[in-house]
Amino acid sequence: VYGATLTTDRFGNANSAYNFGNLNDRIEFSTTNLTNVNHTFAFWINSHGMVGESFIFTLGTNKLLIIGNSLFYLSGQLFENITTLPLNNWHHLVLVRNGVNIKLYKNGVLVWTTNANANTNFGQNPMGYIGGEYE
Repeated sequence: VYGATLTTDRFGNANSAYNFGNLNDRIEFSTTNLTNVNHTFAFWINSHGMVGESFIFTLGTNKLLIIGNSLFYLSGQLFENITTLPLNNWHHLVLVRNGVNIKLYKNGVLVWTTNANANTNFGQNPMGYIGGEYE
């Protein structure tokens, strides 16, 4: 954990969620066992409005980021506006890779799907990130 601080979660439980208050606040995890296999990542997010862009999740060349109140997916040359995230509300996001498909669910509803590259490019850094991107 780098810079992110414990805070109150959506149910009011103290020290049960992380606040990513600065650009590079992040949680890092190894991607060693994730290369081109099926996986699911789930997040609860409450955006209070950010200046510029803010990364939610990075896995190799695949990124979810917020600009204003819009959620975007970025992978190589692909940059797609997926959905909006109204400010100051909790949203449940689930990102699923199953075979050649990547799907995103917002609050239990499928909002976006795309074909995954045959290989996720992890580049020189085999780490994944929750929160700010560190390069």
